[in-house]
Amino acid sequence: MRVMRGLILLFATAVVPTLASAQTYPSKSDPRNNLKPGRLDAGVAASNMKLLSFTPRPAQFDTARGLTFVNSDLAFGTHYVYQANFAGFSIWDIADPAKPAMTEKPAEAAPAKPAAEGEMKKEPEKETKEEDPEAVTITPFRAARLPTAKETRTFHLAKLNKPLAFETTRELQRLFAAFASQHLVDAATGGFSKAPGSMTAISFTIVQDLGENRFLAKGNWPALNGDPLLEGKDSFVVLLLDKPAEVGAAGRCTGLHVGMVAVSFTAKFAPLEGKKLTLRREAFLQCTPVDESAGAMQKFVEAIQKGAELSVVTTERIACKPCGGLGFTREAQKGKIEDKRNACKDCDGTGKIPLVTETKFAP
Repeated sequence: MRVMRGLILLFATAVVPTLASAQTYPSKSDPRNNLKPGRLDAGVAASNMKLLSFTPRPAQFDTARGLTFVNSDLAFGTHYVYQANFAGFSIWDIADPAKPAMTEKPAEAAPAKPAAEGEMKKEPEKETKEEDPEAVTITPFRAARLPTAKETRTFHLAKLNKPLAFETTRELQRLFAAFASQHLVDAATGGFSKAPGSMTAISFTIVQDLGENRFLAKGNWPALNGDPLLEGKDSFVVLLLDKPAEVGAAGRCTGLHVGMVAVSFTAKFAPLEGKKLTLRREAFLQCTPVDESAGAMQKFVEAIQKGAELSVVTTERIACKPCGGLGFTREAQKGKIEDKRNACKDCDGTGKIPLVTETKFAP
């Protein structure tokens, strides 16, 4: 307790003088010193300002009851001042700033002279456009979603096939195959461009031409690992193809998933022919993916060695931490030497759990 009191005393003696020395006081030459007090005739000190007039507040605003005697802010409009008060507001005409006059309301602008009967302004007639039955409207509804990586690692080409390194030729081939499914050939540079959505093989049959190489089709595509795009089985889909196609034609292409769109059109197929429809369907853009050939892989490796920042997102299966990759947990049994083995609930007894991983490539 003595030690505590000593510390408090030491703190007080150290801090109080500092606070006292930090205070400031007006100089003797400050014009605000020794101003005359008063309610309506108080002394005034001003700099770069000139008092033009003084007008007492109205009697209804001149009271010491609460804060009703206190003015607040001012608003200006043309030659009027709106003086706010906690009891209301006053309007002053300051056309002559030296002689402000209170007014009930600002003078209203003179009404516009009515136009002669023959000069009456006619409102433009609204154009009524007939709805085009052939019109097709396609609007985005939900953008494509790519898997979000939860782990990042780096594949160093310099460590390729080194002891204890995961950078093996087989792993490079596997990652390049995934890379090819997530990138497009950049026609401008000849390099690689990351696709904004998932790419998948899609087989289709054209149902209706929507114009500008856009088609409503029945399509089939597989579900992709780690991707929110579900499998399509004979599902309506909107396709943007590279070239025209005939209704009823069947085909197969690599489609870049751009998300879900809302398409409004007049159906031209049975049993809905002639009906105006609005459908929300997945949309694909025909594209040219990166070739998985040995030559394309060599070009990929050369781009990395030249410093290109390339990466790929894959779903890796890593050791389950709760069970240490064993697939089971141990439970001690009373009176027995051997523990009971319980299948790990986190990995369903496999010892592995999926983890979305981004692999960055470096020389």
